[in-house]
Amino acid sequence: MDGVGVASAVAKILLEENNIDTKPFEDTIRPMVRAADANLTTAGNSPEKESEGMTEEAARDVSAFLEAHMSAILSVFREEMELIENEEYKFPYDMNPVTAPSYQTNLLQVLRISRDNIRDQQQKVQPRRQRKDGGQDLLSTFEIDEKRYPKYYAQNFHYQTDGWLSNESARLYDFQVETLFLGSADAMRRRCLPHLNKYLKSQKKNAKLLDVATGTGRFLTFVRDNNPELECTAQDLSPFYLAKTRDNHKAFDKNGGKLTLLEANAEDMSTLEDGSFDAVTCVYLFHELPPEAQKNVVKEMSRVLKPGGKLFFVDSAQRGDGKRMNMEKEIDQALENFPVFSHEPYYRAYSELDLKNLFKEVGGLDCEAEELAWVSKTLVFQKPGGDESSAMNGASVTELRDDDEDVDESVLAAANELKAEMRNSTVAPVVEEMEQKPAVEEITWAGEASTKEIFEQVTPEVIEEKEDEQN
Repeated sequence: MDGVGVASAVAKILLEENNIDTKPFEDTIRPMVRAADANLTTAGNSPEKESEGMTEEAARDVSAFLEAHMSAILSVFREEMELIENEEYKFPYDMNPVTAPSYQTNLLQVLRISRDNIRDQQQKVQPRRQRKDGGQDLLSTFEIDEKRYPKYYAQNFHYQTDGWLSNESARLYDFQVETLFLGSADAMRRRCLPHLNKYLKSQKKNAKLLDVATGTGRFLTFVRDNNPELECTAQDLSPFYLAKTRDNHKAFDKNGGKLTLLEANAEDMSTLEDGSFDAVTCVYLFHELPPEAQKNVVKEMSRVLKPGGKLFFVDSAQRGDGKRMNMEKEIDQALENFPVFSHEPYYRAYSELDLKNLFKEVGGLDCEAEELAWVSKTLVFQKPGGDESSAMNGASVTELRDDDEDVDESVLAAANELKAEMRNSTVAPVVEEMEQKPAVEEITWAGEASTKEIFEQVTPEVIEEKEDEQN
C-alpha cells in the first residue's frame, strides 16, 4: 500500500516531464472542489461557522504542495531505514514478502481493492463532497443510537462511505489512508515505536498496553510484531473496525501475547480498572474529537494508566510545527485546506490546540518527548508516581549501569541520587569497600559497588545495632 501511494504522485511528475496529458490522472489524486459545509454540529449541537468552499485554484495548490514535498515524504522513509538499521524497531513485517498479508502481496487482491476504492471514490465519495450536507450523509442512511454513538461520531469523516459503521468501510480504510498520505501513513505512525519499545524493555515481562481508538488495529500489529509477548487491549467504538482488527491480528496471536478487543467509547472506559495498564497508545484520534470529548478521553487514558506509566500519542502536525522543518508556510497551508476537502469539522480547532497543556491540566501527565515526521507528530507523556526508588520505572536498581545506553537519563539520575543518599548513611563504609574490589566482580554501576551486596552486608549490621540499643 505504501508503494501504491508513492507511485501515484511519482507517475504524475514523470508524465508531466514528458509532456504527456495528465488531466485524467490528476483527477484521481487532486482534492475535489466542493461547496461550503453547512450546519455542522459539535457535541453540544450548536452550529459551527460554515467552512469556506475550496476553489479550483486552492485544490491545485494542495496537489502542488504534495508534489513539491515529495522529498519530505522520502525523508520519512529514509529516516525509518536508519531507525531499523539502528535496531530501534524491526523491519516492517508487511514489507517482507514472506510475512506480508496476502491483501498486500497477492496481485489479484491488490487490484480488487484498488478497483473497489476507485469505484467508491467516483460513485459515492466525490458526489458526497459536492453536497453541502455530504459530511452528514450517515445520519440519513443509519438510524443512530445516540446513547451508543455520540452525534459527533456519527459523521462521514473523510466523506467516507458509511462513516465508521460498516465492514466495507473498515476493509477500504487502510488503503484509502495510505493513498491520501502518498504511502507514508504507516511510516509516520511507526515513529513512536522507538520510544515505546525502549520503555517496554524496562518493564516487567507481563506488561499491559491499551491501544485507544485502534481502528483496524493496523498500528497495533507493528507494536505486537516488535513485542510478541505483550498483553494488549484494543479499544474502539466501531464493532466493524474491531472485527477487522481481529482479522489483522491472527498472525500475531500465535506469538504468545494476548489480545483483548473492547467495544467502548474512549470517553468512558469504565470497564477498565484504574492504573491497569503500563502503557497507553493513541494514534490519529484527537483531530476528530470536539474539545469536551478530548478532555474526557484524556481523563480516561490517565485514569487507566498506572503511576509511572507512559502514554504514546500520535496525531497530525499542528500550526507552527512546520517551522522546525523550514516548511511553516506549506504545512500551515495544508492544515488550513485539509478539513475542507476531507470533512474534518474539528481539525482546525485541533491544529491550534495546546496538547501539552491539555494533557497536563486535565490528565496530570508530563510531556517528555516530541518528534515530527512530515505532517505527523509523536508526543510521549508520563504519569507521575510509581516506586521509582526501588523499581526505577520497571528496571531494578541492581541492573542499572552508568554505561548502559538503554537507560533513560532521568532514571539513571534517580539511581545516582539514591546511591548518594546511601553514601551519607550507615552503608558508606560498605560502599567504599565494594568500590575497591576488582572490576570483574562489579555487577551494577561501572566502577562502583553492587547495591545488592551493600544491602546484604548492611542489613545484618543495622539489625544488630538496634538490638544493642534495646538492651
